[in-house]
Formats: sequence, structure tokens, C-alpha cells
Amino acid sequence: PADVRGGPGASAGAPPPPPHTDVRLVVKADVAGSVEALLSALASIEVPGVAVRVLHAAVGPLTASDVNLAVAAGAHIVMFHQRSCQDSSVQASLESVQKLHGLRVVSDDVIYRLLDDVAAIMAGAAPLLPVEEVVGRAHVKAMFTLSAKGGKIENGIAGVAIETADGATTSGAPADGTAAAT
Repeated sequence: PADVRGGPGASAGAPPPPPHTDVRLVVKADVAGSVEALLSALASIEVPGVAVRVLHAAVGPLTASDVNLAVAAGAHIVMFHQRSCQDSSVQASLESVQKLHGLRVVSDDVIYRLLDDVAAIMAGAAPLLPVEEVVGRAHVKAMFTLSAKGGKIENGIAGVAIETADGATTSGAPADGTAAAT
């Protein structure tokens, strides 16, 4: 018997590869050891279909070039032990860019909370993955050949009965036409 699969994205062929998304980050921290620990911890976050891509990581306060890089690359800014910008013009630029471009700034002194915030950003960027569900099995009851001018056509039409997952048997496809035999 053949599986009858229903729902969005059902197809008779092989499933397409899962989509992949990068979450781009600009990382700033107070000391080199914090940068290294943060980069290692960021690399260990696993969200299906999403990967962390650190564009720039450095020690010290956030600078205008960090903000410009984040805006140009569509990146988020991650600051560890960096409560605010030391330069008021950079702070004003950052606030303006956040409103205009939707730039997210994640800042915390506790690495676990910072990682939770980045994981939430990654989860929000995760692509929707199609789910294939077996809704029943098709049992071929009879094969019907088709005829045409010049002879018969091979692989005609199959008459089937569908056995649903709950054991009921029916003839024909679901009313929405989403079932496909594989």
C-alpha cells in the first residue's frame, strides 16, 4: 500500500532541503576573555534552520562604526558588560537607528540571560518547516488501461480505497484535494 500524505507541502517527490537563515551579530564586551567566552557560547546555541554569524567581535565600548556595520549588514548588536555607549553621539545614533531600521540591541551583565535573548532572536528568525503527516494508506483495488488512437496507453488509472489513520475505509480523495500518493 502507498502512503497518502496530506497537508500543505505534500508532494510525491523527495522533500526539499530545509531552509537556512543566518542571524548576523556584532559583539562587544568588556575584556578579551569575555569576548572569547561569548563567541564560544554563541556558537553552541542550536536552533533548527538558523545559524549565528558573528560579523565583528571586539573589546571596548560600542562605536559609530559598530553601529554602521550592524545597520549595513542587517545585524543585531550584542553587548556584554557594556551598559551604554561612552560617547553620547554614538548613543543618539544607536537610538535613532533602532527606531528607523528595527535594529535589536541585546545587553546584559549575565551571560545566560544574554544567550537566552540571542536564542529568542534566532527562534524568531527560524524558517517555518513543512510538516508531512501520514493520513492514511491507499490500497489499489483495480488497474484500468486507457485507450487512445493508435493503441493502448500503459500505466492507466488505478482504482483505490483509502484507509485512514483511524481505520475507516473510503473511496476517493479528501474533499480539499491535498492528498498525494507516494
